[in-house]
Amino acid sequence: MQCMEVWGGNRGIDTGVEVPGLEGWVLARPHAGAEAGGDIHYVSSCATGRITRLLLADVSGHGSGVDSVAVELRNLMRRYVNMIDQRALVRSLNREFGELARDGMFATAVAATYFAPARRLVISNAGHPRPLVFRAREQTWSSIGIESAGEDGPANLPLGVLAPTSYDERAIALVEGDLVVFYSDSLIEARNAQGRTLGEEGLVHRLRAIKPGTPEQVARSIVQGLDGLADDDVTLVTVPGALETPQALQRLAQSGDYEALVALGAVIRGETYHFEIVSDESARGIGEVALQFGVPIGNGVLTCDTDEQALARMDAKGREAALAALELACLFDDLDDA
Repeated sequence: MQCMEVWGGNRGIDTGVEVPGLEGWVLARPHAGAEAGGDIHYVSSCATGRITRLLLADVSGHGSGVDSVAVELRNLMRRYVNMIDQRALVRSLNREFGELARDGMFATAVAATYFAPARRLVISNAGHPRPLVFRAREQTWSSIGIESAGEDGPANLPLGVLAPTSYDERAIALVEGDLVVFYSDSLIEARNAQGRTLGEEGLVHRLRAIKPGTPEQVARSIVQGLDGLADDDVTLVTVPGALETPQALQRLAQSGDYEALVALGAVIRGETYHFEIVSDESARGIGEVALQFGVPIGNGVLTCDTDEQALARMDAKGREAALAALELACLFDDLDDA
């Protein structure tokens, strides 16, 4: 499949883009007014305009180092955008990005392919916030989630976390007047007029209050009145095992640099009592760190009988742990202001 780049980059932008069957608007504001940042947008027209491929990614961190990594990720998008199989495209980005990214860096991403003749949009998600869709006929907004196909091994993880990782996809049909919103996590971590973190639910609520119009009108209405876009600085730390998790959390918490922490992992039952010791000590240590330093910690460490159970539960458990940490961080802010 032959594709031609229509628009792409990681610099601030506020402009429209139009391809056969689609009209869109790209609004990007790099961190702290910088010229460029870690959010990458990419639009490509393929197969003589019958197919459009869209990519949005968010590299963890800020600063010139993130800018340079974002440029390299965009180059990878150019290299692999011609791949017909979108899942293979995201797998390739994951593998290559894992080799070029610095220690602890990763990128969430969403890839979408629009088939104009069939008005069909196919979406793959690598740990990115879920896109939102407005259905013109029903006048409703909803999120576009992707269920794992249940293949062996990790699935739908952010780019650069673990290779090999498999990626799933979901197809939706679009009609005239439908809208799809792709965004980075800085939007749902922004604060509304009441000082509360927006979150996906708050974003959907905000969209329902907006009269659907052109993509430009919707984009501007979403960000209007928000207390800036959040400083979405994220650090990923890996540890040898569950027993070492509290030690890593303690070091991060005592630095004072983090508003919330999330512990992710799995303890698999064996044929000895060791399983009980590891799971109990890990949970106890995580709780002690949270109480000692007053930093919200979401405990997403699974205890399962088999690897298959862990793989089936990890997405939901990780999401629950992250939301719990964020909600507790917001509560702490409210209590501090009271």
